[in-house]
Amino acid sequence: MLIYIFLLIWVLLCSLVPSVKLNYGAQSIFSGKLFYLIITFLPIWFIAAFRSLSVGTDTTANALYFVSAASGQSFADVIMNGGSSAGFNVISYLVGFLSSDFEMYTFWSSTIIAIGFAAFIYRTSKQVWLSTFLFLALNMYFISFNASRQFISISIALNAFVYLCDHTYSKKGWGLFILAGLIHNSIFSFLPAVLGIWLVRRCKTYRKLYFWSCLLSLLVVISLAELTNIFAAFFPHYAIYTEGTSSDNLIENTGGGRIIVEYLAFLLIVVTYYIGQWLRKQKVGHTLYDACLPGAIFCIISGIAFNSNTMMNRVALPYACLYISLIPYVFAQFRYNIRYILNAITIIGLSAFYYLWAQGNLGDVIPYSSWLWN
Repeated sequence: MLIYIFLLIWVLLCSLVPSVKLNYGAQSIFSGKLFYLIITFLPIWFIAAFRSLSVGTDTTANALYFVSAASGQSFADVIMNGGSSAGFNVISYLVGFLSSDFEMYTFWSSTIIAIGFAAFIYRTSKQVWLSTFLFLALNMYFISFNASRQFISISIALNAFVYLCDHTYSKKGWGLFILAGLIHNSIFSFLPAVLGIWLVRRCKTYRKLYFWSCLLSLLVVISLAELTNIFAAFFPHYAIYTEGTSSDNLIENTGGGRIIVEYLAFLLIVVTYYIGQWLRKQKVGHTLYDACLPGAIFCIISGIAFNSNTMMNRVALPYACLYISLIPYVFAQFRYNIRYILNAITIIGLSAFYYLWAQGNLGDVIPYSSWLWN
């Protein structure tokens, strides 16, 4: 427990360090925000990469999956046996040339997750320290211990989203998105967020953008509700995930209802965004933050509608990650003194949220142990 508290404190303390910029000749080696991300994501990566297989509900199962793929007979063999997770199998097979030990799984999966999220924050955040804090305090970090294969996929898909915001037909963007889907096919449920980029470019006012985002999100949620009922009828053993009776349910057993508070906080953010843009009489722009809005709204509607559905909470995860950069952007629209108050409220509130969730042992992250000293 203490190691997680020290990690959060470290992330906040590092935000107090003056911006550092090291130059070599005429070229900058480190900008202030890059330096900050390096000194904070190194311990974030280290704790995840060297954790024992007992830290995280699915860590052992995923490590077994890795060992099986890493020990494949041939490249063609791992692709054929990979099915919808062929991308994960291929990466596992390649990593297997270095080592196919169980511990190698936590090392390479955590490395991709840390680099992916750090890159996303670096490229999109107005306040990298706040985004890093949100990565921890919104419990993305804890969930990545449990759903590590999905978070490898999410970390890649978020960066694909940034490329697609710049250019809808970006080969790099679509290539990364497809790769993310081949690692964990649940990321294809993030496609509505990508389609939201198209919606933003066709809405001139925020009223129209919010209206269509809410309407389309409701239609998708209603459709998904019917599909999950049909799915549970054909596969009864999955009903524990769709009916909120799973032992790792985010609401009743580990969340204690706190996830609803998270979605309501997200709702406050998008409403504040709307009011701010309306007061400034702004039109919808082709910015990354406007492009995040359809996905951010879908996250709220689906999250509240499926609050006790573990399966749908997993689907909402990549959408929730958009708030890592959206929240600092919304705060940045305020004057410094108001922004200071908003940051303080966020730190106090989410630090308590982080502590309660850790204490509730979300995803079996307590007690922490490392295979380095076991």
